Amino acid sequence: MRTSWVLFFALVFTLCKCWKYVPLASTVAEWIGFIVVVSSLSYWLARYIWTVAFVSLVSGEGKAVLVTGCDSGFGYYLVKSLSRIGFFVFAGCLDANSDGANDLRTLDNVKVLQMDISSEEQVNDAVATIKVGLGSKVLWAVVCNAGMRNEGLLEWIPMDALKRVIDVNIIGNCRVMPGRVSVHLLLFANARELAGTAEVSLITPAVLRDIDELKQIIFAVHPKLTALEHSAVIAVNESYVEPGVAITLRQGDEVAFIPAISGG
Repeated sequence: MRTSWVLFFALVFTLCKCWKYVPLASTVAEWIGFIVVVSSLSYWLARYIWTVAFVSLVSGEGKAVLVTGCDSGFGYYLVKSLSRIGFFVFAGCLDANSDGANDLRTLDNVKVLQMDISSEEQVNDAVATIKVGLGSKVLWAVVCNAGMRNEGLLEWIPMDALKRVIDVNIIGNCRVMPGRVSVHLLLFANARELAGTAEVSLITPAVLRDIDELKQIIFAVHPKLTALEHSAVIAVNESYVEPGVAITLRQGDEVAFIPAISGG
């Protein structure tokens, strides 16, 4: 129902005139105002002090980030922000010749990639370019930002449009998810968060029930790894397994061993 603004202001004027005749109302209003002002001020001061005193930005030195959907919007501004704090950014764009892509090219530590995530060929070409462009850097993060929407009732949307949405928002993002391009991280995660796949892992994430079979797959190659009868969930990246450092895999674990990818 639409509110009449004439009636609204008439009531505001009337209540203001009557306010002084209701002492309790004035007291309640003062306390409400006091609580609102003090609470808001305390919140923003606490947030500012915490940010200044206890929060520090992650250094971008030696780290690279892949961001998809950088032609405009969130991806475009994220690339600029990451670039500003020292990260080397691979900016995947739907159209590498768009205005946004050309603007990002002016930044020293940004590499613009032609990357329509619905195209297997373009994604593979982009990954190949990233491997060459990493150099001594590590691929520290992958931001799957690319996406599209098609508004309207489901029965109104053509099937081709629905397929395009699914191909981009679901299948396309799976093509570039971190496990498929391999991030250089040591991950401790829940089973559903494991990023390893048969395409990038020595084994597919699976429950380890047979230690002897596991040894044939992994421990023979990496004898520094040992197995105990405990339960945990772990994913190990080869680049973080240092000589002399024991990494323990336990019977019953769900595990994915993600081999390191180096640039050059």
